[in-house]
Amino acid sequence: TTHIFVTDLLTYSDCQPFQDALLEALARQRHRIVVDLRASPFIDTAVLGDLALAVRQGPGGKSRLEVVAAPDSQPLRVLALTGLDSLITVTVAQHEKREPHLE
Repeated sequence: TTHIFVTDLLTYSDCQPFQDALLEALARQRHRIVVDLRASPFIDTAVLGDLALAVRQGPGGKSRLEVVAAPDSQPLRVLALTGLDSLITVTVAQHEKREPHLE
């Protein structure tokens, strides 16, 4: 399992490290990729596009990619509004303090 922890907002202008980590995880052909957005107060359409790309590129799509989001958070609402929550496994969990990193 590869974990990608996001600790700040993600917009088009600052999401390159996230994109790089997600592409690296896909390239490593890991069985499961977990994107932890619990500490992110905001994601924009660039991130949604990256997640949709990850679903299309990975075999098994939904079972391969999981997003963890905080309850009542903007990322959780956006995933639901766009319907990505039907393509990606979304887990709701409270935020835990972590430094940004890729495992």
